[in-house]
Amino acid sequence: YSTEKSLIDYDKAFSYYRQGAQRNDLGSYHALAQMYQKGQGVPTDMGNAIKYYQYAASQNFAPSQYILGIIYANGEGVPRDKLTAYVWLSLAANQQLKVAEDARNKLMGTMSLTDIEKGRHQLIELQQNTMGKIQPPLGNAPVERVSSASQTQVKPRRKPRRRRQ
Repeated sequence: YSTEKSLIDYDKAFSYYRQGAQRNDLGSYHALAQMYQKGQGVPTDMGNAIKYYQYAASQNFAPSQYILGIIYANGEGVPRDKLTAYVWLSLAANQQLKVAEDARNKLMGTMSLTDIEKGRHQLIELQQNTMGKIQPPLGNAPVERVSSASQTQVKPRRKPRRRRQ
């Protein structure tokens, strides 16, 4: 355990993730979405967060599918929608993401059998009509950043060195 503060350079992280996203790296899209969702180095913007999560999720990136499911289940920046949450959580669960499977099963406990069946139909429709067909959101679109002065600065913890014997 370290009492040192960590130093996170959000400007640099944002720049690297943006470069990765421009090369269509799905993990970079996911990371940018998280920065927007949490307001880390950029203003909190659920519209951009969801747009980036949706792109990565539509390319079968399970972590983004899971987060979208949670966002819709909780109504975070969008109207609460159990059917849409069910669809995204199911896609992630189908890729063996255990946390998504657990979240989907918990959600199903709050849904009627009719709604679960509707969700299954929406899942099939999404797989046939949307997956892999969404265009990458980053092209020439400007992405807003905030100044370094408003960032939380933390210094990473160092691992202890092993003594040679």
